[in-house]
Amino acid sequence: MGFLKDLVKIPFDMVKAIWKCLMEGGKKSRVQSSNQDSKAQATLLVAAPGSFTPPAPATPPILGAFDPSTLSCEKHEVTVDAIIDYVDKWGNATRREITTEEIYDYEDGVVVIRAFCHRRKDYRTFISSRIKYWVDSNSGKPVSLQNLANYLVKASQVDLTSIALNIPSTEGAEIQVFIHTAGNYTQNTYTSRNGLTYYRISLQLVNALVDYLLGLPRSRTLTESLNSEQFDEVKDILRSHLQTIKVTDTQAFLAKKILRESELSRRKNLVDFARTALAGMPAQGSVVQLLDDELLDPSFRIPAPKSFFNPQANPEQKKELDEYLSKLAAEKQQSVADIKSESEQAEIEVDDAISDELPRSKARAKKYRKSAELNVIRNLARQECHNQLLINLQEETLIFEREPFEQEIRKRVCALLTNQEISRYGDMMLPYLGNGIQFGYLVTGLKKKNRGWYPNESGKVVIDLNNIQRD
Repeated sequence: MGFLKDLVKIPFDMVKAIWKCLMEGGKKSRVQSSNQDSKAQATLLVAAPGSFTPPAPATPPILGAFDPSTLSCEKHEVTVDAIIDYVDKWGNATRREITTEEIYDYEDGVVVIRAFCHRRKDYRTFISSRIKYWVDSNSGKPVSLQNLANYLVKASQVDLTSIALNIPSTEGAEIQVFIHTAGNYTQNTYTSRNGLTYYRISLQLVNALVDYLLGLPRSRTLTESLNSEQFDEVKDILRSHLQTIKVTDTQAFLAKKILRESELSRRKNLVDFARTALAGMPAQGSVVQLLDDELLDPSFRIPAPKSFFNPQANPEQKKELDEYLSKLAAEKQQSVADIKSESEQAEIEVDDAISDELPRSKARAKKYRKSAELNVIRNLARQECHNQLLINLQEETLIFEREPFEQEIRKRVCALLTNQEISRYGDMMLPYLGNGIQFGYLVTGLKKKNRGWYPNESGKVVIDLNNIQRD
């Protein structure tokens, strides 16, 4: 049944020791004034105990109740100005003027808010359960605290950043396959200092890809209410996002697998786009021919069912899954090092922007978004979650409890990090972990609405790999 049988319960004394170490380390980090949610404090206790040396005795904070239904969380980009009354974990009440950047929405209604605090002149984290008053700075109207989560999620749905980053979410396979194939034949590659080769595309092809994505029916639905200025901003955000994407051979391997099982029209559209985007380039013929051979081969001309795949019933699919997981295992050390390197550089850019740019400036927002997209915790959690879901599929462990699964993913991510790296993120460690796991579910094809997870007859939330689906 895989690793779930081997979970070890951490004694409460060890739990307190781990937490005290994190609190001591967090005081030295650049997020030292951030606030902790009691629920979040409890869930961080999954870090491997052997990697911590407890500090001198100190009074630990009160640990809140642990709710296994709210481990992972959704992330939304949302920019709103507000004045709030906030009570920190020590009971100190302050009034803050903030500009939000992103929120982490838990299933029980608690929201972790990452915002620029105009008082501290830096980014801070606020927990919705500690907010006592919220006023929209632009309208001057108070927001019901009972409705705060809905208010922020609704605001994110019309936020230009959120709209832009949602556009490529269901076309991830097309994006990866196009970047990999075009990058290969235009020789736009580079090898990281850790030894992994990545494929990219030129700005010309990025612009073509932006136009292609914005022309899709789903994108038109998202952008139809925008004026020309707003549409141009969405386009700029999407362009910046696509410029950060680079693809490995292993990523392209799975992306092609996904496309081969999609509708014929989806595959034909990508081939037609490649033919147009590379018109006049020497690489056009090679790119189009390869995509045609790999995506429009006669064996793929009949639209496939919506299910992802069933390697238990299909030996060829089992072979492909084994090969993919083997590739991932071989490059894991290099990919982790690259994720860390990119995240560190993006955070340096944000730190520089804090002193150079106004809170609502597009330059700062762009650097903050890049940092959030490349965040090491979020991406390591996504990678670990996605890989383990596929391993469970490989081992035919198709239904398993969500709580111990997510706790194990947290342990694995913590094991990939140093004490300094863990303490650096302070109170944002758990939201990043939680959203990374949620991201891992989504890229694997698991969604709540498709019963990717649900309460079983005993009331325990389970993951069900039988319900993997691709949009």
